[in-house]
Amino acid sequence: MAQDTTNYKLKKPDITDKVDITVLNGNADIIDEELHKLAEGKQDVLTWDEEPKDDSPNPVTSGGLKKAFDNVQKSLNFDSTPTAGSRNPVTSGGIKTYVDKAVAGVDVSEQLATKQDVLTWDEEPKSGSRNPVTSGGLYKAEQTLTDGVSDLKGQVSGLAAGLKWKEAVDDFEAISTTYGAPEENWAVTVKDTGNTYVYNGEAWVLALINTTRLLTTAEAREILEG
Repeated sequence: MAQDTTNYKLKKPDITDKVDITVLNGNADIIDEELHKLAEGKQDVLTWDEEPKDDSPNPVTSGGLKKAFDNVQKSLNFDSTPTAGSRNPVTSGGIKTYVDKAVAGVDVSEQLATKQDVLTWDEEPKSGSRNPVTSGGLYKAEQTLTDGVSDLKGQVSGLAAGLKWKEAVDDFEAISTTYGAPEENWAVTVKDTGNTYVYNGEAWVLALINTTRLLTTAEAREILEG
C-alpha cells in the first residue's frame, strides 16, 4: 500500500503496486511547484549598493563606505580650545594649551610653606588640632572619661539611696497640690517629662533628668542656676 513523504506528501508506491503514471506525474507537479517558489525569492546576481541605504538588505561597496565616511569627516568641526556649550571635539593642541594655562595660574606657595616637614603627634586630644593623637593619649582620654562616668554613677546612686520615693504625678505643678506638707529628701517623678524632683527642706529642686529626651530651656536654666 502506497505511503506519503513527510514534508511534501509525495506518493511512495509499495513494491508490489503497479506503476501508475498519474501518481508519478502528481509527484513531479509538487516538486516543480516547490522549486519555483524558491526561485522566485532568489537573486540571480548579488546586488550591491553604492552607498548605505535605509532598510536595504544589500551589501555596500567599499567605495560607497569610504564615500560615506569621507562625508562625515568633512562635516566634523574641532574646537581649538574648550568652549562652553560646544559639542565639538577639542584638538590635542587646544587641550594642552588650556591645561598649561590652568596650571600656571595655581599658586601653591602658601600650601608648601605650611607643610610639616615631620609629622607632629598630640599627647592628648586637643580642640582645633589637626595632628593625630598618640595611642597613649587616646588611652588616657578614654580612662579619664570612664572614671568620670563612674564617679557620676556613684553620685547618682548615693543620692538615690537617701531619697524617700513618692508616687509619681502628672506634671511639676501637681507635686505641690499632691504633697502639700513634704519632708526633706522626698522624691517625686513627673510623668510628662520623666524628670525627678527632690524636696530640699525649702523647695522642690530638679535632681534627676530623663536622658531619653532633650532638656527644655527652663530645665537647663534651673540646672545652671541650681
